Amino acid sequence: DMTQCPHLDFEFAPMHTFTVGDAVRSFSTEEYGDKDGAYFAGKWHLGSFYKDAARYGGVVSSPLSHGGFTKMNATVEVAPTATSNCMCKAEWNDLCDFGHNHEPTGCRPEGECCFNYWWDDPLAPHGVTNLTWPTPPDDSLYLADAFSRYLKERSAQKKPFLAQISFHNCHKPFIGSKKVKESCAKGETCRPPLNGEEPYTDEELDYYACSIELDNAVGLILNALKRYGYYDNTMVCVRV
Repeated sequence: DMTQCPHLDFEFAPMHTFTVGDAVRSFSTEEYGDKDGAYFAGKWHLGSFYKDAARYGGVVSSPLSHGGFTKMNATVEVAPTATSNCMCKAEWNDLCDFGHNHEPTGCRPEGECCFNYWWDDPLAPHGVTNLTWPTPPDDSLYLADAFSRYLKERSAQKKPFLAQISFHNCHKPFIGSKKVKESCAKGETCRPPLNGEEPYTDEELDYYACSIELDNAVGLILNALKRYGYYDNTMVCVRV
């Protein structure tokens, strides 16, 4: 991310793209236009979150500058689905789980493999700040928990919200947590191979584990909607 590559310059959509964040804020600035009304979490993959990215030769693009959202907890690009930010600090490297890949992948530039979460911070030098502790073995749990914390704050204001949560699960480099992979391999959460079929490969176990983790995370999000009184009047759209 920007700590290792401040000149991020990929831009997959034009700046004037009208987003779902823009749509709800256009519908009601009073309800959704405040600082917490439209929330984005997960992978963004459209540019640098640094507000001064141009100074480093990069392109500024974040859910706030480019997506019509007002609050975010996001990665600048597709991150591993296990121990996502384990290479952001040397002391976290021992926590890394690369799954069937056996080594970090998708690093930009080559060898720079920090995939951290960022959110807006007007007091920070670049307008954003990042996570200062390691993410859990299951990245989807981090995103579900972050949404739950956001919703708790939003419910205190008794206002509606928009949330887009872009999970990394099932997108390369998909990596399942060891506990869920072991459960799948034992046939507890996955259909065991039929007689005559080969055992699941490590890559298949990673993928199936990521699918299970995503399903669990969606369940946690639905539970949060119930807990904070939004379940009966919230539209939930799941796109895979």
